[in-house]
Amino acid sequence: ETYAKALDSVDSGYVEGCCPGLTDASICPTTCPKDKVCDGSSCVYPRDCPCYRNAIRRTTGAVWKENNGCSNCICMGGEVQCVKETCEVTSCPAGQKLDFAHPDDCCAVCMEDDNSCIDESGQLHNVGDSWTSQVNTCELCSCTMQGVKCEAEPCSEVEKPICSDGQMLVTKESGCCSEYDCVCDKAMCTSTMPICDEHFSAVIVNPTDCCPIYECVCRSETCPVSPSCAFDERRERVNSDTECCGEYKCERIGCVDESGNFHEVDTTWSMTSDACQQCSCLGDRNIMCKARECADIAKPTCPGGIEPSVVFDIDGCCASYVCDFVCRGYAGSSRIHTFDGFSYARSCPCSHVLAKDSFGANFEVSVKRGYCSGSICTKSLIITDKLSNEIYELSADSKVPETTSSSFVIEIVGKVQTVTAKSSGVKVVFDQASDTWSIHVPAKFSGQTEGLCGLADSEISNDLWMGSYAVASVSSTATANSEDIGAFFNHWLATDSDVGISAGVNGEAVTSACLSDALPETGLIAGGGSSLVRSYCDQLFASSVFSPLASVVDPSEYVDTCVRAIAGLPVMKIGVAVSADWPGCSVFAAYASAAARVGKCIEWRNNDFCPYSGCGAGNVYMGCGTSIVKTCDNFKTFNGLSVTYDTEGCFCTGGKVLLDGECIEASDCPVCSDESGYGRKAGDQWYNAGEPCIVATCQPDSSVVQSQMSCPPAPLCSPNEVLAKLSDDSVCCTAYVCLPDNHESKCAGLRCPPIVRPRCAVGEQWKATPSGPLSCCLTYTCECSSDSCPTTPVPSCEEGEELEVVGTDDCCPSATCICKPDTCAPTPECFEAGYVLKVVEEGRCCVTYECMCDRDTCVATEVPSCLGGETAVVANPGECCPVYACQCDKSQCKPCIEECAAGFTRVLVSEPGACCDEYDCKCDVTQCPIAKITPCSSLAGYRLISSAKEIRAPGLPECCASEFEEICICDVASCPISTVKCASYERKYQTNPGECCPTYACECDNTQCERGEMSCSSKQHLVEKVINSCCSVTVCECDVCEPAQLCKEGWTESDTFDQCGCTIRECVPPTECVHLGETHEPGLTWMEDVCTECSCSTSPNSLGEYETTCSMIKCGTCSSGYTYVPVAGQCCGDCVQTVCHHEGKQFAPGQTWIVPDDQCTTCECMIDPISNEVYSQCSAPACAPIDPLCAPEDILSTEDGCCTYCRTRNLPETKCRPVSDFFEEMEHGGCKSAEKVNVTMCEGQCTSASVFSSEAGVFQKQCSCCSTIKTEKRTVDLVCPDLSTKVYVYEVALECACHATACGSEPVL
Repeated sequence: ETYAKALDSVDSGYVEGCCPGLTDASICPTTCPKDKVCDGSSCVYPRDCPCYRNAIRRTTGAVWKENNGCSNCICMGGEVQCVKETCEVTSCPAGQKLDFAHPDDCCAVCMEDDNSCIDESGQLHNVGDSWTSQVNTCELCSCTMQGVKCEAEPCSEVEKPICSDGQMLVTKESGCCSEYDCVCDKAMCTSTMPICDEHFSAVIVNPTDCCPIYECVCRSETCPVSPSCAFDERRERVNSDTECCGEYKCERIGCVDESGNFHEVDTTWSMTSDACQQCSCLGDRNIMCKARECADIAKPTCPGGIEPSVVFDIDGCCASYVCDFVCRGYAGSSRIHTFDGFSYARSCPCSHVLAKDSFGANFEVSVKRGYCSGSICTKSLIITDKLSNEIYELSADSKVPETTSSSFVIEIVGKVQTVTAKSSGVKVVFDQASDTWSIHVPAKFSGQTEGLCGLADSEISNDLWMGSYAVASVSSTATANSEDIGAFFNHWLATDSDVGISAGVNGEAVTSACLSDALPETGLIAGGGSSLVRSYCDQLFASSVFSPLASVVDPSEYVDTCVRAIAGLPVMKIGVAVSADWPGCSVFAAYASAAARVGKCIEWRNNDFCPYSGCGAGNVYMGCGTSIVKTCDNFKTFNGLSVTYDTEGCFCTGGKVLLDGECIEASDCPVCSDESGYGRKAGDQWYNAGEPCIVATCQPDSSVVQSQMSCPPAPLCSPNEVLAKLSDDSVCCTAYVCLPDNHESKCAGLRCPPIVRPRCAVGEQWKATPSGPLSCCLTYTCECSSDSCPTTPVPSCEEGEELEVVGTDDCCPSATCICKPDTCAPTPECFEAGYVLKVVEEGRCCVTYECMCDRDTCVATEVPSCLGGETAVVANPGECCPVYACQCDKSQCKPCIEECAAGFTRVLVSEPGACCDEYDCKCDVTQCPIAKITPCSSLAGYRLISSAKEIRAPGLPECCASEFEEICICDVASCPISTVKCASYERKYQTNPGECCPTYACECDNTQCERGEMSCSSKQHLVEKVINSCCSVTVCECDVCEPAQLCKEGWTESDTFDQCGCTIRECVPPTECVHLGETHEPGLTWMEDVCTECSCSTSPNSLGEYETTCSMIKCGTCSSGYTYVPVAGQCCGDCVQTVCHHEGKQFAPGQTWIVPDDQCTTCECMIDPISNEVYSQCSAPACAPIDPLCAPEDILSTEDGCCTYCRTRNLPETKCRPVSDFFEEMEHGGCKSAEKVNVTMCEGQCTSASVFSSEAGVFQKQCSCCSTIKTEKRTVDLVCPDLSTKVYVYEVALECACHATACGSEPVL
């Protein structure tokens, strides 16, 4: 849309598509380009549209005045904007008023006001002003047209009050109006001030009443000073609070228990009558007792699947689960971990008691040490069963001692010996290959052990136990000093020769060796060692094999033990093979075992580093084997055991089980026992001990079937032979042999070798065969006699068993059921909380498992403490692990209160939603009077004291408390002790003078402040430096560096610095002029711009610089009515006329006026639409010229008298002649002639006719016009708006004549 189309052309009457205000678009182009409109003749942008105002066309940007010059208008894009002339005077002083001096004026001026008023002080006031009279301030005056009028200030009507007895009426002046009030008539009062006792004084207790009432009140400030108590004591009053002066004593701050014992605040103790009740002193005389809180306990999983034991603490209050205590040693028993986890090291080639029961009635375990491979090693461990007084020694050599003792259970697998004392359950495990050992003591011995393994009570601090006391308190992070370790080590030296333990050559030598922590044969101190030895150990522990273990076990202990173990050996290089007997192997075995126990097991041995040897046939070494060995006793239930894979040693493979140190098939496990207690597997047959004719057979169900053996008949001999009978009590059947009948004679005197009779298997018989010289001797062999084999029933096999014939190579094979564990049903897995795998049916081969609830494995849940009427019940019945909740049981509720005494009401006091409704009798406070509150300041020291005077209305319920008269007094004894401490530069002052308890604050004491410096050197100034909140000291600081002077353009800078670091700059001038970034040679002159001429001096000034001098071309100023307008490319602009000048007056564009001395001439101030020049245009009525031939009597004047004309008559035709055209001012280009100019023209009648042409056959026109045949050029001076003059040339007609011309479109004949 165009600018014009946006206007409302219907309402404004404007032409659509044209500039605003344009009403005639007749000469506009047919269309205008986009975004342009028509201005009446051409297409322009809307912003260039002219303005049409009062029939005057003005270009955009034109300014003019309207409304008699009271409005300033401007044309902006076709829109006229006018604003009123700004008036300088807007208000007048008193006695004057704003008014117009002339009706046509735009602004009013201050003029004398004849109606103003003068007050008493001579001050003028305008009409309408009001003020308070200075003579009578209760009068309000105002200025009116009639003069000053003053009236009294109106007062509202006030009713006089009626006073009561003892009061009188008084009048109070309040401003200009009176007020009335009733006040006390002191003359009517009869009370007198009483005489009070010591420390009392009379005070008025009814300050608001008319007549005073006096009472004697305590003045505590006159009381004796109360005692000052220590910081840990309290001041306690010993006399009644109703007494005026208090009597005090000092008591310790704390609590007193039921036995009268004093306890300080924040201390805890157990009750004398109930050790499980723990009391705490929470504050002064504030005791709280409650049952000692026992930690929630969870049933642990003990190593080896052993069930933990429940033990109570020393007070018998809190229970806990305890696994068997384990003490460990390695590296030649030089490093020991006690039962409670304390670790220490001590090297000594001697013997010690490791562990024994405190009473010496159950067990004792000792150790023998010696030198091996240049280091200390464990020679043997000795366990003694005190009940039977039997000893078993676990030796470090490979020999297994033979023993027939029934006091120990001995198990040897590879290099690992395990001995368990049957009576005490104490177990000793000794790994010969690693020189590591462990002692397992049942939890029942908690707090009853002693020796190098310490006191087993789960408390590490007392592990250095010496029978009746601990030599030092230790922890897992804090060890004892070397002397304490030495004393402990020496205390448990073994000297009992009865068990073959020697303390050394002499006790002193041993003691010295133990007390010293020097390493054997080196003198190196433990924990130190040579740098090479320590570096070697560090590198091994930092290797890729062992470094992962550092995240679960701190290797520092093992590094120190490594240094200790190999300190006396040559240092090896990393990568060199390490044999199994290297003393350091024990350290790494212990390190790997410790990490395995916390869940990180590794295979660390190999053929080049501490190889493991000693595993028997059928078993192999594993670094991470099962924690429980699969044996004939547990192989069927093995899947239900808590097995971890963290044990080093020899293990069976291929599904085999361990029996007496050997790996066998599970089917070869004994199921029966013979008469001697020897185990027999299913299908085994043997002769019953003592009864050679009875054959026993082991059945799969562990039963033994006995059968009578049948003997074959005696053989028949040949005629020359005799039957010889061979008998023996060890066999059932008699053996026979046929001998020659001359046997005795032939063999007389012949000696035969000793007869060896073999032990024959079941079904076999002796067979005697003559042998030797002359066949006089006999040789015995066993020969199968199937007829003598026992007859046994074929067994019935169960699940997992298969019927097989065993002993096929024997004389009497038998059928039995063989267990095939792989065919048994798979073991289920238990996932629900609290459920564990348990055996519900154990067959001969297979075991049936079920997931059964074991609540000992549940996470301990706290049974809630229920409120009255509630009982704790299981919220999840049917589930294994119980969750408890409180359940309401109305039958458990206490009986309710049914009726209350007079003055009391029955009130429900139980909480909303409580199980039981509880009621209480509470006072009906609606019958009690509202307690009267005695006003008393809340400031410190003021307090209310109750007098002995009881205030109680008759008929009150008993539950309503009695009231006693209260008096507000100042108790200085209760004032807090001021804690305000002022600094050395402050002094104390009281902040509340006149109050009961003084309060203090600190204020500055300027006399204590230092003054500091009094003057400073050049370029420095005094600065006040704050020392504290009160004092400041003056010090000298450098002045702020003034910015270095900026060198003039083109100058060279040279900077130095003074003592304050400020820049001192020297500017060196250039050898030429530098002006606006450009250089000019000396003496050169140039034009900087069209108005500026510059020149460079020919010589430098006193500063050595060449100066540039520029001068501006001065342009003239414009006179009034003209505006200066710059002209592009010229230095000076033009003065553009903005108003019209006529006879000394100015007129805005668009204004018109009549020439004063010529009422027939009208002038208008106009703007040239092309050049925007302002000019005056005057015009007189266009009067027709009078014919010179007109008779004077025919010359008449127009009505306005401005023109004359010739009265029309029948005049002859005028000829073509010169006549006057017009006589007026000539104007051209905005410039006008200074006087009127007479211009002539040719006028008159010429002949014209229409004549028939015979040649053309039509009428042809013949025309002639009055034309100029002779002219003359004349000149006239034109005056322009800028007062310049121009010469204008014009022509006038001198002679005229009729000349032929064309008539219409016909050709001229």
